[in-house]
Amino acid sequence: MKRFLLSLLTIGTVGALAFGLSSAYFSDTETSSDNTFIAGVLDLKIDNTSYYNGVLSALTTWTLDDLAGHLFFNFPDLKPDDEGEDTISLHVQNDAYACMSITATENDDVTCNEPELIDDPDCNAIDQDLNDGELGDLLEFIFWADDGDNVLETDERVFKEGTALGLFDGAVWTLADSLTNIWNGVGGPILAGQDEYIGKAWCYGTLTKDPVGAGQGVSPTVDPGVNCDGTALNNASQTDNFLADIQFTAEQARNNPDFICAPLECTPGFADGFQDNNQALRKNGTAVLPDRSDPNDALIAESSGTNPDVPVIPGTFFSLGFGGSLVVSFSQPIPDEPGDDFQIYEVTGGTYPTELVKVEGSTNGTTWVVLDTALATDGFVDINGQLSFVKYLRLTDVSNIADFEAEADAYDLDGVEAICGGSD
Repeated sequence: MKRFLLSLLTIGTVGALAFGLSSAYFSDTETSSDNTFIAGVLDLKIDNTSYYNGVLSALTTWTLDDLAGHLFFNFPDLKPDDEGEDTISLHVQNDAYACMSITATENDDVTCNEPELIDDPDCNAIDQDLNDGELGDLLEFIFWADDGDNVLETDERVFKEGTALGLFDGAVWTLADSLTNIWNGVGGPILAGQDEYIGKAWCYGTLTKDPVGAGQGVSPTVDPGVNCDGTALNNASQTDNFLADIQFTAEQARNNPDFICAPLECTPGFADGFQDNNQALRKNGTAVLPDRSDPNDALIAESSGTNPDVPVIPGTFFSLGFGGSLVVSFSQPIPDEPGDDFQIYEVTGGTYPTELVKVEGSTNGTTWVVLDTALATDGFVDINGQLSFVKYLRLTDVSNIADFEAEADAYDLDGVEAICGGSD
């Protein structure tokens, strides 16, 4: 009997081992290989097509390239009435803002020959003054947003004009930034892969605009759209030498929505426009009175900025209504300055519950930043580093409706003023 049980035990053990060897589990493996980050490219490329007295100038013409080794001006033997036209082409691989500057580095008399001394008796060739020449004041320039044909047309915007010495002071010129774009007129970057063109004309003499019809430009050899007249010049600029450095810069547009080429100057003044009038109702649910419902009355303050405002003059302010809002705008952006940047004027005719307004700022009228959550009557607002500049303010009534009488119409907006850090 013992032997039989042992045999069963042995069989059972073998059976268990056989079951274990035949088992299997479902499985799956997925692999993501070579995950990669590669920095993009922002490399501004420029080409130039140049004409000198109606003939293509090989010395100042090149195909798409960096600027090293290239000259926009290389004319060593100018005569009065000489003129030239260029088309500068800008190309970027990613959307980019673009700026440029031109800096005069020399405007020298160089030598003083006999004809020059007759017209310029103060000519002194042996001094060390590199800026005592006349040529810089006699070269006149026009720059415009061109369509690529190197011809000034009636629908093309001239963005700079004047003498070389007057224009080429090193100031940064905006070609395309968040506020300004010389090609589309509304701001925004140069788009990747889309060439943009700058037309440039110069004259050794008097340069006047004579644009051809829109879309009618052929080439400067046919009609450049400008006229040059150097007949009034004398010999004072003979032998003069004028030099300048030209610089173009590109800045990435992605994640950089508020870029501006040059620092903004703050101009004090009241808001001069409005959008998005969302006037709400009075406490009793009725409409705000007509003489308190013109958004134009919310721009320029007639009140003194101190309380109370007696008498309250109907037709000089705009009532938001409880929970209502209004967007006001400035034609020129208001940069963030040290101290307060705005004063918001509210009309109150005597002892009255406090009316409050939320103030938000925006560079583009779309994306908003809260500057003050509950500003009281005639309060001051500081951008305080949250934006580099503000072009739009949205004012929303946040008064406590429970504090007011039935016919109350909430925050009475009398004016919005840019004070450029002017408050104490």
